[in-house]
This record gives sequence, C-alpha cells and structure tokens, in this order.
Amino acid sequence: MSLIINLLGLLRFMSKIILITLTTLLSLLSFSGINNAWAGEFSTCPSLNDARKSNNIWPNGVWLPLDSNDELASDAQRKKFQKSITQFFKAEWSGSFLEMAHCWYAGDNTIHLANDLPKPILKAPWEGEATKKFFHCFAPQASDCPYGAE
Repeated sequence: MSLIINLLGLLRFMSKIILITLTTLLSLLSFSGINNAWAGEFSTCPSLNDARKSNNIWPNGVWLPLDSNDELASDAQRKKFQKSITQFFKAEWSGSFLEMAHCWYAGDNTIHLANDLPKPILKAPWEGEATKKFFHCFAPQASDCPYGAE
C-alpha cells in the first residue's frame, strides 16, 4: 500500500515538473518573437495605427525600425517616424535581406520596419520575380500584403 502512495506522490511531482517545463518553454517561444507566419499562419506589416503606437515594434516587439543604412533606428528617429507617417505605402520581401520582410510608410522615407518572415502570398497586389527572389506590394493597407504560406 505504501508503494502505491509513494508512486502517486511521485506522479504528482512529475506532472508539476512537466507543467512548469511546458509553461517555461511556451513563454520563451513567445518572448523570442517567433512569428506565427512560420507556423502556417499569415502575417502582415504593422497597420498604420500599430506603427504609430509602436505596437509589436522593437524594443517591445518583433518589427525592427531600420534607418536608410539598414541600421537600427535611434529613439529620436523612431519617435519622429511615429509622428510623421500618414499611411502604409508598400511591403517588400527579398531573400537577400537579413530581415526578409520590409514595410514602408508614407510621410517618413528614412525609417522602415523589418522582420524575418516567409515569402509573401503571391497573388495581387504582390508583384516580382521568383528567380530574383524579390517581391513588392503597393497597397493602401498593410493587410492587403500578407506574408506566409497558403
């Protein structure tokens, strides 16, 4: 009887360890900025509203604000970007970019947002050449230019 009680206690302890391990792994995955687009879901550039509010933009998100030299933008540059953008302008994807997906907004052509995303959904308004691994999408809304696998 005591063996059964000991085994039940060990099972409870092991289930707690497994639960803690899984919770830790899930929090690490979400913190690391792994994008759902790699898991078969669609992703887009941040909406104009999200870009203005710096939602999901570094240092609190996965989108990197880069300057015209593709270097991380300064705090002052990011604040100017947030205030001056007026609408989403275009999305780009290139296999030659370090962060393959780039997003541009009208009103500030010195900063663009970049993220490591899979190829775009290749239907209009996306255009480009698969052989050159470069695609662009000119659209009024970021949601018109999805990245990910169909």
